[in-house]
Amino acid sequence: MQSWIDIINFTAACFSSPVLPAPVSSRQSFHRPLLPSTASKLTMDEQLKVHTTRIAELEKCLDQLRDAAPVPTSKSRVLQDYAQKEIFLLYE
Repeated sequence: MQSWIDIINFTAACFSSPVLPAPVSSRQSFHRPLLPSTASKLTMDEQLKVHTTRIAELEKCLDQLRDAAPVPTSKSRVLQDYAQKEIFLLYE
């Protein structure tokens, strides 16, 4: 069963494109980036480099987010946005 899942994940990763950048908005709330709907045109080696770079960027963003964490007495909306962004960065 695990080998079947690994094959599906490998095949999906072979055709996955990089995530699109987050939308620009005047709102300060967090928006999840959109996932592309087309297959990647990168080779496997290029995809590996892109994924490695993306992981480093996500780790940097998570560190910056945690350094700028809101105080517990902040408004609930600020705390909720912070929690959503942290969950997203951890999941990615």
